[in-house]
Amino acid sequence: MRTILIDDEIPCMASLQIQLMENCPELTIIGVYNEASTALRAIQTLKPDLVFLDIEMPEMNAFQLLDLLKNAGFMVIFTTAYNQFAVKAFRYSAIDYLLKPIDDDELISAVAKAKQQKTQEMQWEILESHWHHPHKTPDKIALSFQDGYIFVNPQEIIYCEADSNYTKCHLQNGQTTLSSKTLKEVEDLLHNLGFFRIHKQYLINVNQVKKFNKVGSYVVMNNGIDLTIARNRKDDFQNYILKI
Repeated sequence: MRTILIDDEIPCMASLQIQLMENCPELTIIGVYNEASTALRAIQTLKPDLVFLDIEMPEMNAFQLLDLLKNAGFMVIFTTAYNQFAVKAFRYSAIDYLLKPIDDDELISAVAKAKQQKTQEMQWEILESHWHHPHKTPDKIALSFQDGYIFVNPQEIIYCEADSNYTKCHLQNGQTTLSSKTLKEVEDLLHNLGFFRIHKQYLINVNQVKKFNKVGSYVVMNNGIDLTIARNRKDDFQNYILKI
């Protein structure tokens, strides 16, 4: 894969270049740039397969750069310093990113993913929206499935159900989608958005609960489905809904 590196921090870029040479021999680095405007011209001319892109740059940030390169046909792996909101934004969009300082194993994993899938325009929009409005509930999130992604409003998910190493997401419109994430991974994605794990099998959208039966220890969801609450989750769930 013909690869370009873009980062205004020269030491970070030099370190990444060494890591790629040592760990990812399948990549051919065809350019390294510390100015976004120069990188823009290089991408248009060289047409890389993969770009490692820092987000915060003085002249032009990553989103402004990508806006000028729509449908350019390359994969992007973002590199960024740690930021809790940034990590959340990446998770919602299912776009690959690497936190600085970059770990070798995570670098190898990100490159492997890049070879298998193509980033969609909706993923850019989700990432950019949540990056600039980190406290806002996202209108869409990307859920990965075997052949790509499905984009859903989290509030349209009634509940999620574990299915081995996959997760069934039951939607308000009656559809069921099968995500290639485990229920624990989906829980990590949704737990700050009004979702609660009532059972090892179920993660529910509390806003989609029609009835909570304390005696029978179950909930009735808006689609009419009864879901059991695990004995060790009942008190926590009751306390959770009392705080809403």
